[in-house]
Formats: sequence, structure tokens, C-alpha cells
Amino acid sequence: MNVKEAIEKRKSVRNYDSRPLPDETIGKLREFMEEAESPFGGKWQLALQYEGDEFDPSFSPGTYGVIHGAKTYFLVGHDPEDINAALSAGYAMEDVVVKATMMKLGTCWLGGTFRKSAFTAAENFEEDVKLLEVVAVGQAAKRSGMMNSLMRTMAGSSRRKPVEELFFETQPCRYLGVGNRWRRPLELMRWAPSSNNSQPWRAIVHGDRVDFFTAREGDMAYIDMGIGLRHFSLGANDAGLHGEFRKMESVPTPDDWVYVTSFFRDGYDD
Repeated sequence: MNVKEAIEKRKSVRNYDSRPLPDETIGKLREFMEEAESPFGGKWQLALQYEGDEFDPSFSPGTYGVIHGAKTYFLVGHDPEDINAALSAGYAMEDVVVKATMMKLGTCWLGGTFRKSAFTAAENFEEDVKLLEVVAVGQAAKRSGMMNSLMRTMAGSSRRKPVEELFFETQPCRYLGVGNRWRRPLELMRWAPSSNNSQPWRAIVHGDRVDFFTAREGDMAYIDMGIGLRHFSLGANDAGLHGEFRKMESVPTPDDWVYVTSFFRDGYDD
């Protein structure tokens, strides 16, 4: 499974095979976590906690019935007062999620629906880094279960906004053309998971530069933006559109949007 297939096929899994993951799989997940990086800075950390690990052998996650059977979780921490830290946490963790999907593992992001006291590995987080999200990971159960179907329906997970409502050329009223070089990476951004399927990301293409905005602030908006930006960067690299994220001092911003960052293709000439 390649990156594009992993992004397009991934769905949030809430019902898991309760058998522990093999040590080899845990080792790979830990490797993915330790390699995860972000271009946005800020204070953020990831941790891995699972039943039988050296930190808490009796680990018993509490997710208020949202997740069933999962025994392995990534803990996602960041400074809640720093937008860049939230972008980084989402960006880095989603890189791990995509790699786990390529291993044919199921995953599910959780924001507020977990009992923080159960995730004791967060006690090792640095000062100002708070546990704000967790990600369940494991083998999906053969049957998805009623809760999974109900949650997908409530979140509208099967309904995504079309490209025409999210991404534009030069100005917000001009739709992104089918032949635009950035359409494929932006399509992969469109497939990114977001809280309540809110899809806050917006983008305006200016030749070799893409400006990114959020249509929603607060809660998990910047975590969601980080997740979406990782999908975009993976798609850009896959399409040979190499470059870097940089924040500009002044960018014309449509009403009700908030500017986040820009991606500059290598060799970009302003």
C-alpha cells in the first residue's frame, strides 16, 4: 500500500481485535513515533502506551464507550496556548497514522472522549505540554460494531465537502482547475480526518505558492490543520512538488478565514 492508497482508504476504526499487538509491530510504531517531525515548531510530544508495556503493565484505557478492544494508544501532547505547537502535534502524529495505515492497522483520533487519568505515560511530558488528544491503533475487528456505524453517521464521516468548496486558484471565487499541479496534493488533504468531519482547511493557489487558511478556530481546529497539512506535504512530495512551509507577514485573507501558513515550491520566485 502506498501513501495515496493509505490516505484514501483510511477510515476511523472504533472496534478492535482485543488481542495485543505483536512486539515487532509495537517496535515499528515506536520507530514511527520517534522519527516524526514537524516544520512548525512549538512544544509538542508523542508517547506510546499499551497493555503490558514497561510504564504501566495494567494499562486500562477509558474512552467512554467510544473505542472497543483497543489496547494500544498514541498520546498527543502540546502547549494548548501555542497554535504552532498544535499544528506540529497534528502534523507529526498524522505522519505516524499514515504509516500505521500502510501496515494495514486501524486508527482513530480522539479529542475529548477519553479519561486522561488512564493515560499515565503523559506524566513524562515536559512542562507546558498537556495531553489533549489520543489515537487508538490496532487490528480492526472483523465486525465494525453498532457504535462505529453510529459515530460515523453522527460525524458525517462519509460526507466530505467537494474540492470546489475548499480549494481555489488566485482568488476564492475561482475554482481549482482539474489540471492544476496542486490538485492531487490538495485532494489528499481533503481526505484528512478532522473533528466532527469539520474540514476546516482552505487553500488558495498562486502559481508555485499555496496559501493555507482555517475556516474555524478553537477546539481542535489547528490540530486538524496540522493533520491536513501533513496529507498535503505527503502528496506534494509524491508528485515531485518539493518545497517548504513558511508563514508570510501579510496575506490577503477572505472573510471568516484565518491565515495559517504557505507552501513554497523549491525555486519559487516572488
